[in-house]
Amino acid sequence: MNKSIKDKLPIIKPSDAKSWSLCARRVWFDNNLSEGIVEVEVDPFDELIIAQGLAHEATVLNTLSSQYSVQEAHSVEHTAQLMSEGVKVIYQAQLENTDEGFIGYPDFLIQHENGEYQPADAKLAQKTDDKTAIKVQMGLYRRLLGTSLPGLVYLGSGEIKEIGDEVNPTVNRFVTEMREVLTSPEQPLVRYSHSKCKICPYLSVCKPQFEKAEDTSLLYGVKAQSANSLSQNGINT
Repeated sequence: MNKSIKDKLPIIKPSDAKSWSLCARRVWFDNNLSEGIVEVEVDPFDELIIAQGLAHEATVLNTLSSQYSVQEAHSVEHTAQLMSEGVKVIYQAQLENTDEGFIGYPDFLIQHENGEYQPADAKLAQKTDDKTAIKVQMGLYRRLLGTSLPGLVYLGSGEIKEIGDEVNPTVNRFVTEMREVLTSPEQPLVRYSHSKCKICPYLSVCKPQFEKAEDTSLLYGVKAQSANSLSQNGINT
């Protein structure tokens, strides 16, 4: 009898890619909230972005529904069933790879003319060139599907962007680092960032730690790399 996904490798979700791209400690907190480490509230601005994102997803759904037969999936098993039936577009798909410890929920699976499925997401972003999180998400969806077809991103600009094998090295790094973070019982060691930390929901948890240690990264203009270099030369506060 196969072990459950929780008994094998830590569960890695494409949705973790955004926090991972910003801070290792942030993604660690995201995955340890169930242990009561800290509770956070959704910022009003984030709520607005979420609402706009859902509206954009609904627009993409309506567009696809006007062109193809669309069915909504309700579980991993139901997703597999719809794929075996050759449904043209599967909405709210659920994918799982128990051997690798991956689980993901692409907005859509769209059947290619060769019969395979391409993952697709609706994103408010205007481009993907500098969007590491989007690239990782689509790359991991492709890995879950085991397809060489590119993933599709329906951008807020109306453009459809393809993401293929070029993101594989970044996805490999994401998987490796996520496994290290998720199996660690301790918060990852990080530096303060004047830009990233100010918009992080865990600021009230982390900043007192930086202040108590008098971390040099609290000095404006001293970034993580500079703080690490100072530390290597014996300057730690």
